[in-house]
Amino acid sequence: MLAADYLRDPFVRARIRQYLDTGAQGPSTCAWLHVRDATPEAVFRRVPVHELDQALASGAEIERPLWDEDNLLVHVDLEHVHFDRPDTTWQAPQACFEAQRPALKALKSVLGQHGIRPLHLLSGRGHHLVWKLRRDSLVMKALQALGGRAGIRPTVPLPPPVPASLAEAFRGLGMVMEFLGHEVLRRCREVEGPPLRLTAVEIDPGPGGREIISLDLSEYADPLQIRSIRVPFGPYLKPQRLAWSRGQEGPAQQDLVAVPLAGLDEETGLALMRDPARAARLARRARTRIPEQTAGMQRLLHHYQGSFLARFHAWYDSGAAVAPARLPRLPGCVEGLLSPQARLLCPAGLQLVTRTLLTLGWPPRHIAQLTAARVALLTGTSRHPPLFDPTLRADFYVRLFAGLVLGGTDGLADQTCLAYQRMGYCVRSDCRGRLDDLARSLRQRREGGWPAL
Repeated sequence: MLAADYLRDPFVRARIRQYLDTGAQGPSTCAWLHVRDATPEAVFRRVPVHELDQALASGAEIERPLWDEDNLLVHVDLEHVHFDRPDTTWQAPQACFEAQRPALKALKSVLGQHGIRPLHLLSGRGHHLVWKLRRDSLVMKALQALGGRAGIRPTVPLPPPVPASLAEAFRGLGMVMEFLGHEVLRRCREVEGPPLRLTAVEIDPGPGGREIISLDLSEYADPLQIRSIRVPFGPYLKPQRLAWSRGQEGPAQQDLVAVPLAGLDEETGLALMRDPARAARLARRARTRIPEQTAGMQRLLHHYQGSFLARFHAWYDSGAAVAPARLPRLPGCVEGLLSPQARLLCPAGLQLVTRTLLTLGWPPRHIAQLTAARVALLTGTSRHPPLFDPTLRADFYVRLFAGLVLGGTDGLADQTCLAYQRMGYCVRSDCRGRLDDLARSLRQRREGGWPAL
């Protein structure tokens, strides 16, 4: 746990309050806090903002929800992910952050092109860029219309209920964030090193194992009320939690905090993140207020509206295409996922199902409906309340992966039986796998032009 004098530091607490849009005693527009205690079994719980001091005193992890009384927070998370060695980023931070630089440069370039200047935070695995939109703005109304046109509603009641207009705006925001991701992917097409993905999706192991850079959009797959982002200068306990999950007491490096990067180079930021005493001194002069960037988002939305991805999203939402009457014969790995298996909840599982059914003539919206029904069967077997909504999760991931395929950004290089064998998805030795043939067929269909697009 971080030293008590750091957690009591008045400047550290002032910077966290500034991030929450509150004064020392004044009201906050932040709806609540998500707090997770510094114990192995703790999960995030919702607490009032006025309990911030108690949470800090306990050494808990603290996050701010994306839901705000006056705004909607927009967040992009860029991070290094190693599926085989999850602690790599903390053990070799310089190399892992260096691998993220091309994607970070591209991301900031696209945002800067549209006049969006976010608050930039450095955290244990990567970068967090955050800004906010006024809920009474015209861009929010446009996002609401975009996200609401399909009539997709959550199927699992999670408290507190989100106003329909806000939930629709959040779904529309997810579509625009997909467009942002496509733009970054295009700019990084020739970059060497770990591949860039738009979520933490497993890949065919390379020389360094299953290692990626993730421009993580996964928060837009979930209900708004459960998604939150880390506060600057607060405790960062992921290394300890990984150690606890392995039955260890904890890693050698335990004192990590998130820091704002404005005015700092990355090397200095990495050092401050691992030195709470220096981070506390930074808190005396740093600024952590989340900037309002409504005008820039209007420009990004306008750019999105003229794109292929916007046309694809409109077709997806229309539901006009007709699905085949029954499921075709599927490769064993896909059949197993839809049986359903728990790995259907993983992005790589949803990607495999989406790619395969696209090839076999299924419209993406119908793939999402099928997948949501199978995911719902999995949540029904759990003894714990679900932390996601099957309909929203399937809608987002199928739309995301189908858009990458049809837009040509996904080259389908790892849609092979060998790749999925190495990832552990192959479940039948008698399958006489067809993933390679299906991938070739999908490339040919794409080159010939997709119907209605």
